[in-house]
This record gives sequence, C-alpha cells and structure tokens, in this order.
Amino acid sequence: MRLRSSLMATLMLVTAPLVTLAGMPTVPVARSAETKNAVVNFSAHPDDDLLFMNPDIVADIQGGKEVWTVYLTAGDVPFPAGPLNYANHRVEGELAAYARAAGVPNVWEYDPLFLSGREVSSYVLADAAVRLVFTYIHAAGPDDWTGDLERLWQDYSFVSYPIDGGDPYTHESLVEMIAELLHEAQPQLIRTQDPDAETEDHIDHAGGALFVAEADSPDGITAIRRVEYYSYPIQEMEPNVTGYLKDEKTAVWYEYRPYDDQLVEGDWDNVMDRQYTIRTFEPGTPWFPGKKLPTGRAANPDHPPAEHHRQGGPGGQG
Repeated sequence: MRLRSSLMATLMLVTAPLVTLAGMPTVPVARSAETKNAVVNFSAHPDDDLLFMNPDIVADIQGGKEVWTVYLTAGDVPFPAGPLNYANHRVEGELAAYARAAGVPNVWEYDPLFLSGREVSSYVLADAAVRLVFTYIHAAGPDDWTGDLERLWQDYSFVSYPIDGGDPYTHESLVEMIAELLHEAQPQLIRTQDPDAETEDHIDHAGGALFVAEADSPDGITAIRRVEYYSYPIQEMEPNVTGYLKDEKTAVWYEYRPYDDQLVEGDWDNVMDRQYTIRTFEPGTPWFPGKKLPTGRAANPDHPPAEHHRQGGPGGQG
C-alpha cells in the first residue's frame, strides 16, 4: 500500500479533491479530452528542470502550451527527517515553482495516472495546463552513488521499490510506464537530459535520458521530436540567457529554493543566465545512445555528484 505522506494530507481532502497548499478548497479542474500542442519534460531530480531546461519550460507555459514534467527519481538524499520527508518538500517546491511560472495561484489537484498497471503520483495546476508527475524512484546520492535508475538500466532483473511505497519497477515496466505516459500526453516535443553524460554530470541524468530514449525509440527510430539538454557542464559555458527570460528563470528557481533544505545561499545562481541543448532528434531519424556509462561511475572520488553538482556548498542532487 502506498504510504500516506504529509504532502498528500496537505494537498488532498476526501470531500474536496482540489485544495490550496494551505488546505482551502477551490473549484475542480476541468480536464480536456485530448492533448494539443503538448510538451513533456523528463527530469532526473526535482530541480533539474528548473536549472537546466529553463527558460524553455517557462516560455512554453507562458506561451500557452500544455506542459508535463516527469521526475524519474525522488531526489532523495540522507536527511534527518527521512528521505520521503525531504522528497516531499521538493515536490512542494516544484508545485510552487510551476505556479509562479504560470503566474497563477499555487492551487493543485492530486490526479494520479494509471500507467502500465500502476498508480503514478501526479498533480494538475488549477488555472494553467501544467501536470507534474513523480515516480519516487530512489536516487543516487551521498549514501548510494549508483542509485536505482542505473541498476534498472544495467540489470533487467533488478526490482526498484519507490520510497513512497508505490508499485515496484523493473527495466521493462519503467520503459512501459514512460511509453504509456507519452501516449496519454501526445506531445509534440520531449525534453531529456544528456544520455551520454560522463563524470562531470550525475549518473541519474544519463540514466533517466536513456530510459526515455528507449521508450520513444524502441526500434532505434525516433517517434517524437526529442531534445537533449546539458546539465552540470553549463556551469563552465558562456552566459546565453538575458533580460526577461533570465529574470523569469531566476524568479521560478527562487520560488523552489525555500522548500529544499539541502541548498545554501547562492547555490546554482551561476546557471541562472545559461541554458544549452545538445542534440535534437526529429521523428523518423535514427537515435544512437553513444557512450554508455558503466555501473558505479558516479562514485568517481574526484567528482562525486553531491559535491560537484554546483558551486557554493554540499548537499543533494541537482
């Protein structure tokens, strides 16, 4: 049975399924019969989307597109109150950030998806076409440099048990879940992180991108237009985001920050003025994964992911 977290208690009422974060009921969201002009972003951890795929996501939301973001791990790290508690704080931060991006009140409906025979946690923003989806799969971090995404990728017999008590995943069932989600969303565009990332990045960034690519291109041919984004390496790249979009990226990030207790002052300020894509795969074109990283490469003692992930302090994943 799925664990009932403090987040769920805050966001859900039995008699009023749509509530504000303060617990005040509002009018239920009207769900559209079909998705049009949709984008699905796949983020390894809660915050990767805000740091590495913005301002593109903000521009999509403010441009009226239907935006889905899927978090392929819980982003859990060792935390005094427990990994689920910390992961749920990050969920709350993402909800607040996307409401700010849309310029609407922070009011969400808990609206789980049923994909590949499992219930997947999902929230829909009341006054904008935004859906956030959370898998709660265990992330790589200071207590486990490999993480469950890499185990799932390397070992088809491995079973991952989400930290919220949700249904377990295997390699095959995670690919099926992603494929069914894409069928449900009917996006025109998919965003991922870098499937060829090396030691200057996080193992979950590569693993998440590889799973999405497999779901989108099971026969090696791209089905849906897919764009890959650099993550940690943008810290060393030239600024390329200015003006309104830089201000919006920064404002959205600072809406998230108070919910993440692993952040210290100044963390990730050095990427507010940059965003870089890597490759774009058009429908019908071959997809080649390139270099696949060996299990455990995130344990590089020179650049462990929890230390190399940003300028400005120790802590959890980016």
